[in-house]
Parts: sequence; structure tokens; C-alpha cells
Amino acid sequence: GQGGLLSLSGSTLSFSGQNTGTSSAAKTVTVSNVGGAVVNLASIVVSGEFSRATTCETTLAQGTSCVVNVSFSPITPGTRSGNLVITSDSPNSPHTISLSGTGIAVPGVALSPSSLSFANQTQGTSSSPKTVTLSNSGTATLGLTSISASGDFSVTHNRSEERRVGKSVD
Repeated sequence: GQGGLLSLSGSTLSFSGQNTGTSSAAKTVTVSNVGGAVVNLASIVVSGEFSRATTCETTLAQGTSCVVNVSFSPITPGTRSGNLVITSDSPNSPHTISLSGTGIAVPGVALSPSSLSFANQTQGTSSSPKTVTLSNSGTATLGLTSISASGDFSVTHNRSEERRVGKSVD
């Protein structure tokens, strides 16, 4: 009789723009055994900035299917590529699915320290300022429209664009 024979639901997976540092929704590849015997699956691997989860086990009985879910998690902006490779004892092994996606640069805000603590302050006076460093932790230019403090606090800065937060009690 005929041996096991794998068939995949496609040959490529493309992911639209995905923000760097995040993961896309998964896209599914269905792996089917269309042959007349069990197929032994040796490996299911992805390369590049892609990851996989699968329901496939080490064997796939004749007439059955399993799925491989592939997600795109770009680290850097730009076009990214990789492969999903399924190796088995099927005569048409290995199976390769081309993976592609575009990472989108995004700005990120990081404040250090993330909180400030001030000692008790006499009413009507201002404390010495404390420095907070704002950094762009992302992969795109960060545009600032304003920096402000609320409550009894104020923000000042010098020409080097350093911002300081002080406490003022009225």
C-alpha cells in the first residue's frame, strides 16, 4: 500500500505591519496526512523573528490533520523573513513554508526613576528639585508635546532639556 504523505495548507505566510516588541495574532498552517500509513514527524521549527505553537505530535495517522500556529514578533523595524520547516518520514519531506512580515518602529517612554518621594515641606515653600530622566526606549522618534506635573508639584527644565520635578505646598 501507499505510505504516509504530508500535505500542507499553503506555502507562504505573510504578516502585515507589526509593532516591534509585540507579537502578532497567530496564522494557522494545517498539516494533513493524505497517504495510506502513519507519518512520523521528526521536527517542526521556525527561523527568524517568528515563533510557533502546534497540536502536532510525533506521529500523524492516515486521514488526520494537526495545526501549526505561527506568530510574528519583530525585534527591529523593517522587512523580516524566516521559514517554517516540517521534517518527517514522508517521501516529500522536508516541507518549507516561507514566512515574511514587516516590523514597524514605535517610540517608547521610559522614566527613571519611576516614582519620587519628597520629605515633609513647609507650606508656601518649594523643595529642592529631583531629577527624572525621560528616555526613548522604542525604535522610532519620540515626539513630546508637553511635560507636566499635577497636584502640588511643578516641572522645570533647563536649556539641555533636562526636566526636574519639585514639590510646592501652598
